[in-house]
Amino acid sequence: MALCLLTAAAVLAAGAELRPIGPGDLFALKSIGEIEVSPGGETVLFTVSTASPEANRTTSRLMKITLPGDKVSEMAAVPSGAHNLRWSPDGQQVAFVASKESETSVWVYTPPTGALTRVCHYDRGNSFLSKAGNSLAWSPDGSRIAFSGTLEPPPVRQDPIVITRLLYKTRTELSDNRRSHIYVVPAFGGQPQAVTSGEYDEHSIDWGGRGDEVIFLSNREPDPDARLNYDIFAVNVQSGAIRRITSTPGVEMEPRVSPDGRLIAYTATKRPLTTIDSVAEDAHIWVIPAAGGQGRELNAALDRRSSSPEWAADGKSILYTAADHGRIAIYRVPKDGGGSEALVSGRAQAGPFSMDRRSGSIVFGLTDPGMPRELFVLARGAAQPRRLTNLNAETIQGWKLVEPEDISYKSFDGTEIQGWLYPRESGAGASPMILSIHGGPHGMFGYSFDLR
Repeated sequence: MALCLLTAAAVLAAGAELRPIGPGDLFALKSIGEIEVSPGGETVLFTVSTASPEANRTTSRLMKITLPGDKVSEMAAVPSGAHNLRWSPDGQQVAFVASKESETSVWVYTPPTGALTRVCHYDRGNSFLSKAGNSLAWSPDGSRIAFSGTLEPPPVRQDPIVITRLLYKTRTELSDNRRSHIYVVPAFGGQPQAVTSGEYDEHSIDWGGRGDEVIFLSNREPDPDARLNYDIFAVNVQSGAIRRITSTPGVEMEPRVSPDGRLIAYTATKRPLTTIDSVAEDAHIWVIPAAGGQGRELNAALDRRSSSPEWAADGKSILYTAADHGRIAIYRVPKDGGGSEALVSGRAQAGPFSMDRRSGSIVFGLTDPGMPRELFVLARGAAQPRRLTNLNAETIQGWKLVEPEDISYKSFDGTEIQGWLYPRESGAGASPMILSIHGGPHGMFGYSFDLR
């Protein structure tokens, strides 16, 4: 049964005076980033970013909340900017990447004791990698950590600059041409071992269920810079032997190994219609045997752009997000295919989300036009989700918010186009209009809190 979720704007105290939003309010909100539930389901770690105009920077801190839900606390021992949060299989430690004293490293943190261990140095090249996903993964036995990145030192600046690749620059600077490869390191410190090398990039990793392989994406086209075409591969962490799992004209993304290690869920397109940084087709949810074989599309009937596949705890279904007319919902589809069931839906945007592998509960972020993103939990079998955080409720309480109107109009060929109109205020009469058109073309405005 689909869950219809419709949140409301903050309830104001009686007699509260409302004021328009000003430029300084842009820096007042707290933004939720990554969300990771421990394998035992007791602890939710998530990142919260705040902006400081005085310091001219945004700071991200690691926060914790214990289920079924109590006050939010900060993990003060963890360096700011922690990202790629990954719980160990036994739920006792969490690995992440963060910078401290001008050096970026892989770290392991033990929440019960507060112990923080630096595992190894971490770096990555600045070359543009489209759709690059997970870059950190624990081995199934918890003894090792795999990561994608580089340990090559930054190159010396050239003068004159010699261009040898089509993708000679990132969005903001010249490319350093350092390739992304896969490394394995003991979980509590040691020298990383390179398990891939060469002139191709490897990224978006997950550890295979048997513990001897790392699953990854790579573009092995004759000219990868000219055509985006990721396929799924596996590398043996001892021998370095690589085997190819998919070979399709479309793009495979976001591989996730099933709990029993036998299947890989992923998102993919079918046609070779891409640019160097975008796919021109809606990705859907697929599965393929980890040993290789024919991939199967699971949710073609939904016909919506899908992302973020995650296996349910029992391995019988896959959860994912999909966008639909301004909404982003969380769906579930059986691993053998069939109809998709909306677990979280409504005039809102859900995500990211994380699964409690013990109970099947889902912890997720949610935003709507009257609420910045907050944490919610949907217990298995529950009819409604429960809100866990109120990070921004007090901040927006006195703001004069405008409820957007959902509008539609016909394009030149009769196609119906959806949009949102934010009126100045009800009954104000004629007003000047500002038209904001998003780029893309694969994104959308929608039912989210938008300060613009």
